[in-house]
Amino acid sequence: MSRRIAFIDRDGTLIWEPGPDHPTPYQVGGLADLRLLPRNLSGLRRLHDAGFDLVMVTNQDGLGTDANPTETFEAVNAKLFEVLASEGLVFDAVLVCPHRPEDDCACRKPRTGLVDDLDFDPDGSIMIGDRESDLQFAEALGVRGYRITDYANWLALVDAALADTAGRTAFIERTTAETSIQLSLQLDGEGRYEGSVANGFLNHLLHLVARHSLIDLTVQAEGDDVDDHHLVEDVGLVLGQALREALRERRGIRRYGDALVPMDEVLCAAAIDLGGRFAFETDYTPERDMVGALSTEMVPHFFQSLAVEAKLALHLRLLAPGRNEHHRIEAMAKAFARALRAAAEPDSRAASSIPSTKGIL
Repeated sequence: MSRRIAFIDRDGTLIWEPGPDHPTPYQVGGLADLRLLPRNLSGLRRLHDAGFDLVMVTNQDGLGTDANPTETFEAVNAKLFEVLASEGLVFDAVLVCPHRPEDDCACRKPRTGLVDDLDFDPDGSIMIGDRESDLQFAEALGVRGYRITDYANWLALVDAALADTAGRTAFIERTTAETSIQLSLQLDGEGRYEGSVANGFLNHLLHLVARHSLIDLTVQAEGDDVDDHHLVEDVGLVLGQALREALRERRGIRRYGDALVPMDEVLCAAAIDLGGRFAFETDYTPERDMVGALSTEMVPHFFQSLAVEAKLALHLRLLAPGRNEHHRIEAMAKAFARALRAAAEPDSRAASSIPSTKGIL
């Protein structure tokens, strides 16, 4: 399998780059100039934990000349890598072009000669730099390019890159003596649903949740012949677990969501807190025992099971309960989905922060 590589520039990206008034303009002149950019270690750690190999790709004009001594470059790198290693971060390769622009070499970014022999997955790899030439290099490689100056700090950039390359996804497979379930989801989807669930009305509800939350959801689920309890409960548990995994740290999300949904004569209100704690409240009281093959008493149990595993607080209220059981249940599913969509949505004003004063959810 091809590797996922984070190609990373050095000066101006990993570390501070001097300006034109420095004794060695636009070049790090020694250890005294070595400064990491804000949230660098946290960002690199997140890339590492997401499965990226780290590869430095840097243009060093005239490396080996009096203007850019090799000894200085290597001393700065040695100290930089010592700091990174203390955090368990290791670069798999350091690729350096020592030429000047007028040398017209094949290895100076945005040309790709430095990395032509590397095996990597273009769809899953990225380039991080600070210049237009870094973005051009990314385009030549067929990977996504990110410029550090376009983001508040390293962590904000990495969060954006991870969302682009991996997405907020989860796959759960759960097999017991009572049920067999495979479920995958993509939080940032288009509302697509593929389902093969051994309960027609439950399958319908899952389709509604996917469509109105804009989550791409695939479910295969079978249960025993006792009744529908085990199947409905376990699908709720697995869906909740998948949501919990896809939300990761819950960093950069809005956290709270609500929706008011009419379904003909029924009016349902839903409110969600993705705060990492379970709570479930509803005033739904079934007026008939079954809708299709689904026991209506299992509807609140489904939402409770989901909320337990997703570690969310969910409130469902029928402000106008209406007269039709089908309409009541559909309104609850749609209101839940719409509230979930709002709560899980990325918050562009707080892209790198945890939405809690505790600093963790």
